[in-house]
Amino acid sequence: MSSTHAGATPERIELARAIAASLPKFGEWASTSRQFDTPYSRLGYRRISILWVLRHGLVEPKEATTTGLARLYRVQPSVLTRALASMETAGLISRTVDADDSRVHRVEITELGLEVRRYVEDLYIGEVLEAIAPLPDRAICPLTESVQMLDGIAGELDRRRFDRTCRAPHDAAE
Repeated sequence: MSSTHAGATPERIELARAIAASLPKFGEWASTSRQFDTPYSRLGYRRISILWVLRHGLVEPKEATTTGLARLYRVQPSVLTRALASMETAGLISRTVDADDSRVHRVEITELGLEVRRYVEDLYIGEVLEAIAPLPDRAICPLTESVQMLDGIAGELDRRRFDRTCRAPHDAAE
């Protein structure tokens, strides 16, 4: 056992290895769907991701700005400006000038944006449902609990990365 893992049981070390090896596969699967042909338009992964974030409230309402979204994605605001402008032109989002600070543009998902997001989400959910179809019913509850725990672990790893890189974590608003 490595001295950097002092105190960790062999089972925990193997679990850590399995998590580190398995989880990137999910991200790769999700992000390899670079272009989505929807009944409304063709959208790239970044735009779909922005719709997901807005729909599911993954940023606090006060952080639903170009700067807040850039912080979430760990990019400069200028990187998102073009994507947000095209999404606004397509009617997927609306941007309004903040009444208290004219430099701030509030971003909201529109009804059309919600429809597009639901369409793409159904594609993802359908694929996952097909992949888990062979699982016995008795495995669903423990797997759900495990996914919740993994989500917590991913959040902790994100916070640790923030500590190392000094870049905003996904839940910086907390």
